[in-house]
Amino acid sequence: MYANLGVDWKATKDVTLSLDGYYFWASETGAWEDLTGNDVSSSAGWEIDAKFRYQIAKNLFYQVDAGYFDSGSFYEDIMDSAGLDNKGVTSIRHLIQLNF
Repeated sequence: MYANLGVDWKATKDVTLSLDGYYFWASETGAWEDLTGNDVSSSAGWEIDAKFRYQIAKNLFYQVDAGYFDSGSFYEDIMDSAGLDNKGVTSIRHLIQLNF
């Protein structure tokens, strides 16, 4: 499950900026607890995303998305039991969109 809070701002006629924050949690942890044999936290982490969208023409857009996800205790418990690393993840995406 997740909760989202975001804001969009039309900075100019052609530019829109967006910022979104998310908080994630596991609604059920029983299966993981059975698998690991330990108590597993339901906190799955948080994420922040930023978006820049530029309207090049009437139906042509260029967009850049950037985001960061920081895993919570839920993943730490699972990854630790598997011997894996659970660092945060950063991503960036460029997109050209043509609508017709």
